[in-house]
Amino acid sequence: MNRVQPVVKIYLWMLLTLSIFSLQLITVSPVLADEKQVKIGVLAKRGPENCLQKWSATAEYLSQKIPDYSFSIVPLDFDQVIPAVEKSEIDFVLTNSAYYVSLEINHKVDRLVTLINRDVYGKPMTTFAGVIFTKANRQDITSMQDLVGQRFVGVDLESLGGWLAVLRELKQAGINPLKDFATMSFAGTHDAAVYAVRDNKADVGCARTSTLERMAKEGKINLATFKVIDDPLQSKHIFSTHHLLHSTRSYPEWPMGKLNHIENDLAKQVAMVLINLPSHSHAAQMSHSFGWSTPLNYLPVHECLQELRTGPYCDYGKFSTADALRQYWPYMLSASIIILLFLSLSIRLKNLNSNLEKAAAIRDQELRKRQEIEKKLNETQQIAFLGSWEWDIVNNSLWWSEETYRIFGFQPADKIALEKFIGAIHLDDREKVQGLIEKTVAQGIPMEYDYRIELPSGELRFVCEKSRPVYDNTKRIVKRVGSIQDITEQKKAEIERKRLISELQESSDKIKLFAYSVSHDLKNPAMALHGITKLLIKKHRDSLAGKEVVYCNRIMKLSDHIISLVEQINLYMSTKEQPIVLEKINAKEIFQTIRQEYSSQLSKREIKWYEPEHDIDISADRLALLRVFRNFIDNALKYGGDTLSTIEINYIESGETHIFSVKNDGIGLDPEDCKTIFDPFRRCKAISDVEGSGLGLAIVREIAELHNGRVWGESDGKDGITFCFAIAKNLQ
Repeated sequence: MNRVQPVVKIYLWMLLTLSIFSLQLITVSPVLADEKQVKIGVLAKRGPENCLQKWSATAEYLSQKIPDYSFSIVPLDFDQVIPAVEKSEIDFVLTNSAYYVSLEINHKVDRLVTLINRDVYGKPMTTFAGVIFTKANRQDITSMQDLVGQRFVGVDLESLGGWLAVLRELKQAGINPLKDFATMSFAGTHDAAVYAVRDNKADVGCARTSTLERMAKEGKINLATFKVIDDPLQSKHIFSTHHLLHSTRSYPEWPMGKLNHIENDLAKQVAMVLINLPSHSHAAQMSHSFGWSTPLNYLPVHECLQELRTGPYCDYGKFSTADALRQYWPYMLSASIIILLFLSLSIRLKNLNSNLEKAAAIRDQELRKRQEIEKKLNETQQIAFLGSWEWDIVNNSLWWSEETYRIFGFQPADKIALEKFIGAIHLDDREKVQGLIEKTVAQGIPMEYDYRIELPSGELRFVCEKSRPVYDNTKRIVKRVGSIQDITEQKKAEIERKRLISELQESSDKIKLFAYSVSHDLKNPAMALHGITKLLIKKHRDSLAGKEVVYCNRIMKLSDHIISLVEQINLYMSTKEQPIVLEKINAKEIFQTIRQEYSSQLSKREIKWYEPEHDIDISADRLALLRVFRNFIDNALKYGGDTLSTIEINYIESGETHIFSVKNDGIGLDPEDCKTIFDPFRRCKAISDVEGSGLGLAIVREIAELHNGRVWGESDGKDGITFCFAIAKNLQ
């Protein structure tokens, strides 16, 4: 009996404990079947486990604050973010700023709030940067130029702090990662990039600011064993949180955005809850942040991506015919006509070039104005706060928040009634708003409408109002609640933007009309000039001296140049207007076609063909792609000069991109010229004696933009030029 009693006691104790635990599960964690599931996709830059540990508390906080919705976190790798958005597998997305810009442009993701990060020193951080680091004992690596020839590791091709921000600084320092690094690899996460350098798998690495400090605080690394390239004390970039190690300029922190299928009401609730999240809350502590702010300006990120493109050009000397006129007076009339025609065409061509450049400059100015308007519109959207209100229909009483009083120009002490609210509405909009109010009450539907109000001072303002009904237990409408926002500046910006777009389109149409009309007027006389000179040589070849034949041949060559220029102008204008025709083409077949076309011209050169080893299908316009190759090879032959001996024609795959390039070892090109060589009518001073219209490479750039791709030139100013053309693997 004495042995049985302890066993019974233990059994009863276990049964009681199990019952209490089960009761807690039932009472504390109910799962309502009718709760709507909301998924927040988060870029797991330090791995899925760290992501869930960091952000699950935020999801729980949103679930508590927003009734009828259950929020959960979905960790995403770098290569999972865009597919998850495209397939609508998530509802909200929290990702790095570079990904957000891409999602905003391509998938209409709208930013709601920006993270106020908490760094390892407990200070708020709304911007971040990239840091380039190596081991402290590497005495051979002390500056950016020392990175050449080293093994480099980044985080991911799409990581802003862990690669793109660093790539921007590398390129400005004259470093080409594909050519100048011994090896180039990506670790997948920021921690892994640090470990790769620590374990001597790479000589130099990069990661986002605060990664090194945070890993040191967590005991994963010894910070003293690392050093940073381009130390902040000597850095030319101003970074707000200067106490953090960094090597690049700063960019705004991560935004949270909503996908296109999410209703604005839910998005607004999420934004308000996060903005009001206390910095001392459990959710803020777990996410290592101070909460959230209204969206920041992401223009610096746009500028970075535009600069990296990851996604926006002389005359022959004078000649004299005095000897020919003295010796061959019978040809005086013909020669005079030829000279007059040539001068007329030259002046007309010069005017055409000048007017086109002026028109292009005007268009660029209008584009800059439009960008300023858009920037102003974004800024006004960021600073326009929401006012809220509540209308008790049963008691006919109206409640306003302080922000609503401010919007209408009233004092909180004023007694607000429905009649006073109606009286503040502009007389021309009053009947419309009253009708909408009656409609919303009668039909019980949510509404959104804009109207004008008149402040007590007489100032006229635009507001946007949104409202929804509130029902009692008998499903009777007892209240309407809503929000109101002053959108005056936005309205002004939208009006100005529409005006600029209209003016831009009008100027663009004028440029096209002018180009077409002038090119027609130039081509016909140039063809006549060519024909007259050719006939002159044919009929009087025996009586013409050698110098006269040279002059006539030069006239024919110049007239051919004018005809070619006119055709290039027409081709350039038509390229901008005609859409490309995408089809599945084989990269090897493109190489074979180019081989056949240039076999005779390239027979005296050493040609290196780095074509695909196997069949690779590309989605592109076949004729346009062939035109790109022809232009690159023609430029290689023209710009190569007498020193040209080798041409390399190459194809490589880089991530989700096809890259075609043509390289020559002839005359080098100034790096500054590389930046403008694809602009219309740009001719390089280093190759000013080379014939050309200045439009061939501009047409190539238009073709690249029509393929959502990019073009660029590379040269060290000494040995040759490399022309590159890149398009995405999937354009559809």
